[in-house]
Amino acid sequence: MNKKFYIVGIPRKTAGLMAIAMNNLCYVVSAIKDGYIPIIDMKHYTNRYFKDNREYKDNAWEYYFEQPVGCNLGDIDDFSEVIISKAGNDIDGLKSPSAFEIPTELQDYKLPKKLQEYKECFNKYIKFNKDTKLYLEEQYKKIIGDNESVLGVLARGTDYAVRKTVAHPKQPSISQLIKKVKNTLKKYPDIKKIYLATEDLDIYNALKNEFKDLILDNGQERVSYKNKENKYKFLSQVECNRKDHNYNLGLEYLTSIYILSKCKYFVGGRAGGSIAAYYLSNGYKYFYMFNKGVYGRGLEKIYSVVTETTRKHHHRVYTILGFKFKFNPEINYMQNILNFLGG
Repeated sequence: MNKKFYIVGIPRKTAGLMAIAMNNLCYVVSAIKDGYIPIIDMKHYTNRYFKDNREYKDNAWEYYFEQPVGCNLGDIDDFSEVIISKAGNDIDGLKSPSAFEIPTELQDYKLPKKLQEYKECFNKYIKFNKDTKLYLEEQYKKIIGDNESVLGVLARGTDYAVRKTVAHPKQPSISQLIKKVKNTLKKYPDIKKIYLATEDLDIYNALKNEFKDLILDNGQERVSYKNKENKYKFLSQVECNRKDHNYNLGLEYLTSIYILSKCKYFVGGRAGGSIAAYYLSNGYKYFYMFNKGVYGRGLEKIYSVVTETTRKHHHRVYTILGFKFKFNPEINYMQNILNFLGG
């Protein structure tokens, strides 16, 4: 009997690892339900995680994760039945929960039914590969050590905050974040250390200056968007002179999410990383996410015209004044896949 495969691509070129994982989980569940073998393909789709000079040579998903059911692109032969996914994240009524579906403040681990089901699927099919898992555990022991009562803080900045993409959750200001951390420390005096997960150098410096030795240094690569050269760039486009920079950005991001999931306390903005940490955790003594609404109201809609069109070659669909427009779409994604399937 010929095997039936469902090739799962990525939603957009600039998507982060957890956005890709959450989006693709919908396809994985749907494919299995329909009797297909899902394979996540980050080899033939442009993405930000290829190692140096390895574009379209490696399946970047497998740098970090196992395939959902163990099959990979090499298992496809001339007799296989193949379906290729379309872009989107709503398959047969299954849609990944948004950051707004997790209550702002939780002190237990009682999830709404939809979130609980998605969490179970996430942990079943989105699994770190052996090397990544070993690395994450080593980093956890190195950074957290014997500290048991740690407050995990997720502060998303850089491209996310500067570009203010329409419909994405607004992030707290530095002053709001500091105030909330102070209140949490006061409320839970057993907290001895703060694990700060941020790629933003300015946020890191501000919190380090405020909380000093309470901050655990995780050695994460950080950048400042006060540098005019970085303005409007995606984080992966910021130049850094180190080998396999984009791959390492992904590994550092996963390290932060993994460690956040192991903390007893959590404070952060609403973002994919917050949801992922929540899914991976076994529960928190205290969990808080800011609810600041979304970008794209008032003047921010006009601002989005600037941020979306300045990097036009990175988008197939633009959001301008709250409306979506197709603009000069590239077709190399499908061609890459057809070339592969054609041998």
